[in-house]
Amino acid sequence: MLRASAVITLIGLYVSIGACATRLDYNSPKSEDLSGQWVLNAEQSQEIILRPAKHASVSSKGERRGERSRGGRPQGAKTSQTKGQKALVADLRIRPTKPDSMTATEMAIEQVQDSMGIRYASDKYRDVDWGKKEYRGVTTVAGWEGDTLQINTKGKRLSFSESYQLNKTGDVLSIFFKVSGEQYRRVYTKQIPQ
Repeated sequence: MLRASAVITLIGLYVSIGACATRLDYNSPKSEDLSGQWVLNAEQSQEIILRPAKHASVSSKGERRGERSRGGRPQGAKTSQTKGQKALVADLRIRPTKPDSMTATEMAIEQVQDSMGIRYASDKYRDVDWGKKEYRGVTTVAGWEGDTLQINTKGKRLSFSESYQLNKTGDVLSIFFKVSGEQYRRVYTKQIPQ
């Protein structure tokens, strides 16, 4: 039987080893360069599904509702009148939109020692600097864990993590997303310039 002091020492050692294992390096490894033109391999990729958060809402009669009923409006949705037609406007806190990184079919990545830029097929551009950044209520921490780029994003509407990994030949890029307790994989093939 272990003494209480031995158990506390073992727990402390376990916590400190775990903390060291998750520390990110803010310099790109020389062996890993994500730069290139990437095209989605749809057969090997998964569609990322975002589920709305369950919030109680108040009906026009003052009743509290927890979830929508079959055929009803999405919770938090508003109806507005537009030229005789009703338009449904979803509350983004209830139904978050997917970031471009989760839906990209093509992307161009330019990587340097301390950051990378990604241009998506939608022509949207994303800058990712290694380290911790805060912008408009969203905190992003990006860095390297061995040969894997880790990007953790935490915001009010959506929090998720991304892990970028190249295969040994550098022509296949796998991105693993962890969102709402689920893990998804998106696979991209590098396009060779002609």
